[in-house]
Amino acid sequence: MKLLYLLMLVPFSATASEHYSTSAGPQAAIQTYSRAAHLSPLSASDEDTLRVWTRDSMLGQVHGYIITKTTAKSCSASSNYSDGSITVGRVRCSPTPKPASVDEAIRALPAFGRQEWNCPAFDGGEVFIEGVRQHKYFAVRVGNPQVCDDPESKALVELLEKLG
Repeated sequence: MKLLYLLMLVPFSATASEHYSTSAGPQAAIQTYSRAAHLSPLSASDEDTLRVWTRDSMLGQVHGYIITKTTAKSCSASSNYSDGSITVGRVRCSPTPKPASVDEAIRALPAFGRQEWNCPAFDGGEVFIEGVRQHKYFAVRVGNPQVCDDPESKALVELLEKLG
């Protein structure tokens, strides 16, 4: 009976997490979060959509937000860092009310002029943004945007505050 119980757990544990290398760039991380949440990849032909993933470096907590014109979901998961690789546990998402102020913050996001940047801070966290706006796809990774003064980081921080 114990053997049967162990065999039943093996398939679930094998599919319960996803991985990405910290040196692989923002797209690898974004794809990992999407797979862990069972989301299809975004493309320029999709409706306007915004996916935001935050990861606390110290605690490993992951929070995500998936926003379209008509829906919003809030997501959470745990993660671990080991030897240059992040392992993301299963992402669980549920519908959430969409405050009107979020749409304003999304519209205020600039056309990002870079795919990746870090703001100097000890520990902190990362923010990954993936979206489609007016049939243009974009993906960005920012480390500790709350300590930067540039317009892109400020707009991102304002959006994060409105998301929760």
